Amino acid sequence: MSRPEGTGFLKFNTADAADVAVSAANPTSSLGIFLKGKQLTVLKALDKKSTHDKELKKSKPEERDNRNLYLAKEGLIVEGTPAAEGVSTSDISKRRM
Repeated sequence: MSRPEGTGFLKFNTADAADVAVSAANPTSSLGIFLKGKQLTVLKALDKKSTHDKELKKSKPEERDNRNLYLAKEGLIVEGTPAAEGVSTSDISKRRM
């Protein structure tokens, strides 16, 4: 993947016009916008507060669940499997998740 060759900024008269331009450039909803055979990536500019909030969110580590949840399914017996043969229905109902 090659690096970007530059950045451009556009100013629109209305917010609706900017929304139309961004949605037209989105390759999933339409064909996208091409310049000299290269597809352009079009994003809305963010104000300082939004940029700051985004940086804080990015720098804040995600909370991880460090529990050993692999043990949660230990003893799980599914009806109709060979492990369920000979197990009473009351025991199987207790082992359902």
